[in-house]
Amino acid sequence: MDLLQQFWIFTLVTVHLFVSPSSCTDKLFVADAYNGTILLAETDGLSFVKSSFNRLPFTGLELPVGVEFDSRTEIVYWTDASLHTVNRAALNGSMQEVIAQLDPISIPANFEYPYGIALNLDENKVYWADQYHDVIEMADLDGSNRQDLISTGFNTNAAGIVYSTIRRKIFWTEQGPSPKIEMVNPDGTGREVLVDSDLESPNGICLDSAERRLYWTDPTRDRIESIHLDEMTRLSHIELSNLDIHPFGIAKYFEDFYFSDLNFDGVYAADFPDNSLHLVDRYLPTPVEIHIYADTSCPGFNLCDNTGECILTTRQPETKFVCICEPGYTGVYCEQVIDDCASSPCINGSCSDAGVLSYECTCQAGFTGRNCEIDIDSCDPSPCLNGATCVDELLGYACECAVGFTGDTCDEDINECLRSDACGVNEDCTNTIGGFQCECREGSHMRNGECKFSLSVGGAIQFTRINGEDAEFTDELNDPMSNESMTMETRCHKVLHTVIMNIMSTQSSEWDIDITGFSAGSIVAEFEVMIFDSDRNILKDQAIALETSLGLQEPGIWQSADGSVNLNVESVITYGEVCLTVQCVYGTCRTVPGDPNYSCACQTGYTGEYCETVITCPLPDHPLSHVVQPQSVYMPEDLITIECDEKDASVIWRCDGISGEWIQLADLDCQTDGNGLPIGALIGIVAGALFVLIIGMFLCFLYKFVNRKRMNTLITNGVQLNERQNNLAVSHPPMGATGGMPYPCAEGKSLDDPTYASPSDFPSNDYISMYATRIAGSLEKGSRFGTLPAIPKAAPHLPVRHLAPLQMDGAGVEALPPEYSVCDPSASGLAGGEMYESTIRSDNPTNDMMPSPSTVPKNLNHNQFGQASCRATEPFDDYLYMKPY
Repeated sequence: MDLLQQFWIFTLVTVHLFVSPSSCTDKLFVADAYNGTILLAETDGLSFVKSSFNRLPFTGLELPVGVEFDSRTEIVYWTDASLHTVNRAALNGSMQEVIAQLDPISIPANFEYPYGIALNLDENKVYWADQYHDVIEMADLDGSNRQDLISTGFNTNAAGIVYSTIRRKIFWTEQGPSPKIEMVNPDGTGREVLVDSDLESPNGICLDSAERRLYWTDPTRDRIESIHLDEMTRLSHIELSNLDIHPFGIAKYFEDFYFSDLNFDGVYAADFPDNSLHLVDRYLPTPVEIHIYADTSCPGFNLCDNTGECILTTRQPETKFVCICEPGYTGVYCEQVIDDCASSPCINGSCSDAGVLSYECTCQAGFTGRNCEIDIDSCDPSPCLNGATCVDELLGYACECAVGFTGDTCDEDINECLRSDACGVNEDCTNTIGGFQCECREGSHMRNGECKFSLSVGGAIQFTRINGEDAEFTDELNDPMSNESMTMETRCHKVLHTVIMNIMSTQSSEWDIDITGFSAGSIVAEFEVMIFDSDRNILKDQAIALETSLGLQEPGIWQSADGSVNLNVESVITYGEVCLTVQCVYGTCRTVPGDPNYSCACQTGYTGEYCETVITCPLPDHPLSHVVQPQSVYMPEDLITIECDEKDASVIWRCDGISGEWIQLADLDCQTDGNGLPIGALIGIVAGALFVLIIGMFLCFLYKFVNRKRMNTLITNGVQLNERQNNLAVSHPPMGATGGMPYPCAEGKSLDDPTYASPSDFPSNDYISMYATRIAGSLEKGSRFGTLPAIPKAAPHLPVRHLAPLQMDGAGVEALPPEYSVCDPSASGLAGGEMYESTIRSDNPTNDMMPSPSTVPKNLNHNQFGQASCRATEPFDDYLYMKPY
């Protein structure tokens, strides 16, 4: 120590002896729990011993426990464990208020909290220990911005609490099952356990004036201990068990410390270094937490080189102090500037001093930040493509490519198809972005994880009995969903599976069998066997072998492997795959094993590539004979009778369904005369002609007689007849007809024919024909709808001699020659829209025509006599009328 420093220490001691340490007195606060008061003792000397306690004028207190003091505003803060409040008031009792009301509703009766309290005057915060909720809670000094600082843990029972201004730390004791002493930063970070051994119930806690040593009481073990916060050395200062004193609250006052006693209800001072124990006051009701405010600043002047704060630590037997240096300075007197690079703050770089509390870091490549602590993220944003993972490295990055990509940034697609093992057998590889696809080659399909080709063998078995009973086909077998069909399918499948298994047992190919349907013929079960193999050649050989072997199976009793089904098989057929797609309409598809071609075996009576054409037999051409009751078409197995023209002889022939020719079941010899004509035929012709002539003449005479006699009674003007007389159809003549007889059309003819052929026994010179049609009424002379056909002409009285017809070429009435005329509807008094009928009149009947029933044209009335006239009528059907003249 140099002379100057010794001089300053001597001066400090002298000033201390003759100058008051502070303009304000030091203060000792005691929380008197069960008396509901806070006591205050003051001193301006070296000790609180023999000082008297005064009750502060606070009201409404029930169980005060923790106590603190803000010397700046001379406001006292305390906790009330009965009211569950945090409070404050001025020393004179003014401004008393509750700054925090803890939740009292859910708290069990007689549960006392909070306990300890501490002030952080650097940040104007207040902290308290909440034993019920196991938290350290904080708020502004006025109670605002209240929040939990930390959770101490279940059942930890935090008790005493103190704040270090120099270290910026909060310390507290815990009395739970695992007692300990912990510390944390004011923002709740950096929690750390300081002491967790040889503790039983630590309670009161305080710091010395230099805040280098932390003290606590343990009332269960009756001791006071401390730990050096820099050296982490633990000391036991006083054992009180022999005095039966239970220390509770504690406060450090320079070299001495004061504590409260729960057993004798007193406050004691432990005087160091003489290790004497002094009673400050006894018989206080229940002194708990205590707090001492002391002016610890060095009096008169600063010994710390103006770069630190001088703090007194002891005053007797000698005065000692420490310098609390400002940031950036160190040394006993804070005379040294801290080398900021000494602690190597630049984690990934080099440090250079830049003044007080200042340094600069030159970072290594890939790092940044105040202390080069930030690894530059080369992966933000990621340069890696196609879903790759970017890995940040010291001098850059690396891309972990997704499957299917490569390259520094995984931008190159890998062509996996170049690998020989990319796809399996019979698979084609297609490269895709980031991968590849394997697909079965054309003609193959995936089966059991391998692409295999397939060939089918079809067939059918006919069986008459099943399990000893007759097998009869029913309609239900046509319904695949019926119980009978499904049961029959299961039975047939068992039997066929057994047969095919015996055939294929030595083969390597896979196979399946499917019952595809049933048909009649006892019962015919159709089936398909599909064979699978990755080798086309092996597949073909095995399909040929199966088709051959299965087709050679002997009819008889076929039985399933388990013996549950047996079939009386009458026949079996097999065919290649092509027959599964070819339909022989009236036949059966056939193949030769190994031959891709097919043929249709047609049923009798059918031919063609697909048996689609029916075989028919033409009419036979046998001389001097005829077919009895001939038909237009003869089917296979049809029979015909061929009869001779000249004699009573006939035979029966049969149509062959294979060749389409007639099979002559017997010969037929029809004899003829010398002229080559059958004698019987000539006789028949002559006899028939004479018979027809006689009958015709008789009928003609009879018809004329009857018709003349009843002509006037058959049809009257305007009368409709609905009776049948003389086998003649009596119809509805049009209104205005003067009489006439409707006559039926000849056989095979109708009124829609261009000409009407009447029987030849009605001479044309006895009758004229009239054909009435519907003509819409009109005031325009000669108008009509429709067109006219050719109008026949005939010579007078010569019905078989016809002149050339008048060709109308589809023209209407208006195109008739001048010698023809029709009626004038306006002259007949007809109104427009009425229906009427008209005749077409010929002015030159001799040279024009003699109407004949055999040449009646459609849509005309032929009348040689009288003027053409119009007659009103109702809508009616077309009729032919025969009118005598």
